Amino acid sequence: MLLVITPTTAKNLLITRTVNTTKPITVSYALTQHALETEQAIRALLDFGLEYRKKIKAG
Repeated sequence: MLLVITPTTAKNLLITRTVNTTKPITVSYALTQHALETEQAIRALLDFGLEYRKKIKAG
């Protein structure tokens, strides 16, 4: 799945892609500082979703 989203996430400055000079050639991916800064917002959305799901299940 990462290979499918890589061009978009790299373009949006969320990951860096590094081609390593190993044999065989390998590729490394890493989160950028910009991506790391989104963690708080993503966690807030996750927490909201989990609480909302509890309310829905409770009726």
